[in-house]
Amino acid sequence: MKTFKLGETFPTQESRACELKEVKGQNPVGSIGQVADQYVVAFLNAGVEQTGSILWGVTDARTVVGVPLTDAQCDEIRRVVVGRVGNIKPPLALTTLSIKFHPVASDGPSPLYVAEVKVPAVQGTYLYATGSEEGYVKTDAGKKKLTIMQIQQELLQRRGVGIPAA
Repeated sequence: MKTFKLGETFPTQESRACELKEVKGQNPVGSIGQVADQYVVAFLNAGVEQTGSILWGVTDARTVVGVPLTDAQCDEIRRVVVGRVGNIKPPLALTTLSIKFHPVASDGPSPLYVAEVKVPAVQGTYLYATGSEEGYVKTDAGKKKLTIMQIQQELLQRRGVGIPAA
């Protein structure tokens, strides 16, 4: 487990394999749990076999800010994320998901962490959806919710069928 320092520059830029998220507000469990499945689906639908990581507690500018969490909140995040990911369709083997809390060294009174959800590498000809039946893909700019036409284009591409010009 890596330890980070508050204010340091995170070593990796955002990419199709790495998503950096800052938690704002007073409910880090809710903030992380609300979108975790969307990012997991986006990584699963990447179209290439790659492991992906979502890291909460790092800004888009790559500054480590951490997430203030108690031990109980860390446990709750694990439960919420596993519960949301457990609703992904088609089902994902939950043992392939990794949730880690990397300490952030700071002088503050509350413990800070970079919360990481690591998504397994998969490659298939089908698309994953959240429990709400929404499809997402990971792009260089973040995650993108797919429209019905984009879903069709993704499926055709995965089956090796040329995509007709619009």
